[in-house]
Amino acid sequence: MEKYHDVMEQSVELVNTMVEGASHLQLLLNEGRFEKAIILFEDIMKAYAAIERSITPVVEEVEGEAISAQLGKVRESLELVLTHYEKKEFGRAKEVVQFNMLPQLKKVEAGCSTAFSKYLVS
Repeated sequence: MEKYHDVMEQSVELVNTMVEGASHLQLLLNEGRFEKAIILFEDIMKAYAAIERSITPVVEEVEGEAISAQLGKVRESLELVLTHYEKKEFGRAKEVVQFNMLPQLKKVEAGCSTAFSKYLVS
């Protein structure tokens, strides 16, 4: 597992950053700052893609099926937010961020922290 140490460490940090970003996205949407929100949302999507790409082999090694399932739910939420944003349904996008995406990201964060903790202890 030593070969995945950096991937695990950076994934935990990136998911944490995604949670912070999603919280800020929610704030921007609530304030009606949709232009700034879409830029932040794009960054969140890029972070998700990076995590999904890099974490797959690690999750298989640590038997983190729950993390994989939760990542799939995050992907669905991201797609929903994007769809609502494209249709200019900002109220629906806010709902998805608040009630789906943010809680799911927090579950991924907790799952990664738990699954990787025994490998990341200094």
